[in-house]
Amino acid sequence: MSDKGHIFCGFKHPKVEREIHWEKGSIAFIEDGDTISSRRFWAAKIPIFGYRPDDDLFFHEEPQHRRRYLNWLCSYLDLSYMDLVTHYEQTLKQRNAALRDQRTAEKEFLVWEQELANLGARLYHLRTDTVLRLCKQYARLWECMDCEPAFLRYVPGGSGDVLEIQKQLAIDRPKDIQRGWTRFGPHRDDLLIERYQRPIKDSGSQGYRKLAIILLSAACALTVTTKESKTHLFYLDDIEGELDDQNEVKLFKLLADQPFQLFLTAVRKPQVLINTRQENQLQWVEL
Repeated sequence: MSDKGHIFCGFKHPKVEREIHWEKGSIAFIEDGDTISSRRFWAAKIPIFGYRPDDDLFFHEEPQHRRRYLNWLCSYLDLSYMDLVTHYEQTLKQRNAALRDQRTAEKEFLVWEQELANLGARLYHLRTDTVLRLCKQYARLWECMDCEPAFLRYVPGGSGDVLEIQKQLAIDRPKDIQRGWTRFGPHRDDLLIERYQRPIKDSGSQGYRKLAIILLSAACALTVTTKESKTHLFYLDDIEGELDDQNEVKLFKLLADQPFQLFLTAVRKPQVLINTRQENQLQWVEL
């Protein structure tokens, strides 16, 4: 992104004008001339999903990167979700600070641990329900691709039972004090893509991994429904490469049949448009 820029979008149904201005790291969101102060409110109006090459880090980075998919998706399904995450993270920081302070009394730990248990259980249930819905969409997309599927697996770092969380935090407290941080809780959650019951980074080719992450983003988009926007924005950056021609054509046909506004970006017009005979149905703009 450049240091300064402006994007304007006009929509017919419903009729609305939206703009994004950015300059030196500052971003302003505007709808029909009015500045929108909450990015969450803006995001809820225009769900955006897609693929870019650095999304492949999903398979290599720490669980924190994969939790972003959970947080992003859950925030679309429940507008209060990110407030819950923020509250949990603030409480977690307070307990971690208490762990490193030798003057902290046990009754202070009990306060933080009770709050963490209440918030952590809510996060667990929200994420569990979301992943269940996501898995159904993911499986359906793989079925449409008619190839060996990959599977999603949610690996919780905590529990959905408040009393169980409090008990585990109390048990872990001596070791947590030695570590200086909290081991147990949803801040340790992970979302894995597996094939043959093994992580896909160990069991799939580069092209297969690319297909798996694109279908994951598509499944996220299909899981989301909003009152104001039933047609989502879905982008593909650099679709060519890694995928073989057959899977590339099947993938593009599959995505073209979904309720997406599909955007492609590439250094040249993708061959897949010609292969699927849909070149005339899309507007290709060369910059």
